[in-house]
Amino acid sequence: MNKIKILQTNLGQSRAAHDVANKVAYDRGADLVIISEPNIRLVTKQSYITDTRKEVAVQIINKDIGLVNIEKGEGFIKLVFEEWHLYCCYISPNIPMLTFQTYIDKIMKSIRDGNSEAIFAGDLNAKSALWGSPFTDNRGKYIADWAGASKSYIDVTGATAGIAKKIHGWEVLQDEVLTYHQHIYFEVGSGRRRNNFGAKKVLFDKGVFERNIANRNKELTTGSVEELMSVLKNVTEESSITVRNSGRQTPYWWNAEIETQRRTCLRLRRRLTRGNARNHPGNGELEYMREEYRNSCKNLKKLIRCSKRTHWKVLCNSLEDDIWGKGYQIAMKTLEGQGPPCNLTPNQKVDIAKQLFPETEENWESPNI
Repeated sequence: MNKIKILQTNLGQSRAAHDVANKVAYDRGADLVIISEPNIRLVTKQSYITDTRKEVAVQIINKDIGLVNIEKGEGFIKLVFEEWHLYCCYISPNIPMLTFQTYIDKIMKSIRDGNSEAIFAGDLNAKSALWGSPFTDNRGKYIADWAGASKSYIDVTGATAGIAKKIHGWEVLQDEVLTYHQHIYFEVGSGRRRNNFGAKKVLFDKGVFERNIANRNKELTTGSVEELMSVLKNVTEESSITVRNSGRQTPYWWNAEIETQRRTCLRLRRRLTRGNARNHPGNGELEYMREEYRNSCKNLKKLIRCSKRTHWKVLCNSLEDDIWGKGYQIAMKTLEGQGPPCNLTPNQKVDIAKQLFPETEENWESPNI
């Protein structure tokens, strides 16, 4: 079984959270992303796989993962691989318990009758001490009962016993996500695939460099070579930031300023988490930390919007000079969709051609031109 890297998340229908999740997926070298509560407008316009209610979506980044078939239902997507199945699920917290039980029964019956190892991942909005909740509600108890009956192992991400042994590196990531949820990352399979994850890559922001160099020009005193070299070195360092490289192309709109702001959000969120553990609700210092973190997240969203808007204008202006360039590539990538690859045998191709162009006994005369 080839190794498949999976990012699992709930994005709370936030478009900005989609942007940040894409960057995390690229950093981790993820092959596919499972999204609960996606932004409906975004996944409708772009090439995502969605369930019938658009409550869960899947983004396939690497098309060479051995996907055989896709099945969709209300609140779930089933990805069929040769040796196992992946169920991507979401259940609203507002549905009645009977509807919840019917949904879980349907998923678990499909897993049990599928005669294949299976993993199910997503936001089930169920609480249980088995996966770290402070208490167990009726939903959590019902899922736990199913898990015990089917000999599965549940820890937010559930799996049948056979494939559970092939899940590696399961972890809750501490990246900033711009929602109340955290990303989950794990790998399935034991095959090795070469990649550059962990290697260093430097992001350079030309706009930040130009602004900083303009400000520093006013501070020059002697204008000596040594002073100019020192200013250039400092401004370059301020305009660059080192990030991990997944071996894939970084999102076109990501820059050093956005990366710095994301790290600031992460630092403030960790401080707020520590503050929540030490202070009581209503504490003035805690409210200040919460407000500072909220403003930092707003600033991150603003930077992402501005960067994407700027790059979009550049892309539109470049179409006149290069119609087969980046704009064409983006359009074709959107049109090609996210389905499994279509591998036809030569005989199948011949059969399709015969159906498209049936043989006829009529004699066609060439028109006189």
